[in-house]
Amino acid sequence: MLYFAYGSNMNFEQMNERCPGGHVFLKRALLRGYRFVYDGYSNYRKGAVANIVETREENDIVWGALFEINSECLSKLDSYEGYPYFYDRKEVTVQDDEGNQYRAIVYLRTGKDESHPSESYKNIIIRGAKDCGIPDEYIEKFLDK
Repeated sequence: MLYFAYGSNMNFEQMNERCPGGHVFLKRALLRGYRFVYDGYSNYRKGAVANIVETREENDIVWGALFEINSECLSKLDSYEGYPYFYDRKEVTVQDDEGNQYRAIVYLRTGKDESHPSESYKNIIIRGAKDCGIPDEYIEKFLDK
């Protein structure tokens, strides 16, 4: 199955820790009609955490990583993401650089008040975005705010 990561799970080191041997990075991809936010608060992360909010605006996009994962990895991700209590799981259509579309699982939740992430959490996300080849302009505008 395919999984679209837009936050800290883009980070290859973190995904290797969470799902050793249960995932393969395929390529970067984008999701249209959503926007990336840091919102809510995580005691574990000591600040706001990554989320995506549906806007249905074609110009709003979220860049992320497209992974192929196995069922064991999905179970582990469910646990790490607090599914179904903290994050929900949804199937969305993402697009690669060539315009090919893929159905993928994504974790998201109802938007909360936007806030600031801890510096360490933000750096995990930025490292992951660079691991996946996410455009620098996107990193600067949305992830490194």
